[in-house]
Amino acid sequence: MNVSFWDLAYISGFTPWDTKEPPKEIIEYLNKGKIKPCRTLDIGCGKGYLVRFLAKNGFDAYGIDISSVAIKISIRDAMKEKVNAKFFNIDFTDTEKVKKLGKFKLITDIACYHSLRDDKRDFYVKSLDEITEKSSTFMIWAFGRGYWGPPGIDENELENKLSHKFKLIDKRGYNVHGRDSFFFVFEKVN
Repeated sequence: MNVSFWDLAYISGFTPWDTKEPPKEIIEYLNKGKIKPCRTLDIGCGKGYLVRFLAKNGFDAYGIDISSVAIKISIRDAMKEKVNAKFFNIDFTDTEKVKKLGKFKLITDIACYHSLRDDKRDFYVKSLDEITEKSSTFMIWAFGRGYWGPPGIDENELENKLSHKFKLIDKRGYNVHGRDSFFFVFEKVN
């Protein structure tokens, strides 16, 4: 049996990235009508908190994660809560598997991309392009580069990687536990 780092994290309960609450920016965008119920995918959904929240708010909500343990927890909790949400054990950098999910109007990522090695990031961008259509919205939260935790991102990295097909709608900077962090919203234009 091959157990990944991510599976071990969920088995041990060491998942400091699990906030158990939707990000405040999602609440803000919902309340202002900037996002409306649609077909949505949460990349690196973990235990599925955001997916279940979106499903409860009328979204056709999907979640994927590289950890089979996280997906089992997500499915179990959705069943307990009687929430119609769909979960799949898929690595988002595997474009051939990802594109079988179809197209989405809203894509979210809370700390998945920033965990990837640099050599996997172009595959992520390719998968993102495959599952979005014109006017799809991509919301992402990420740490900047730092000395602890995931590798993080350079502040303008996503703007540079996505500029050929997406336009930047919103960008905010934060400091989380002494580390620069960012929230971005992109809209697909091509």
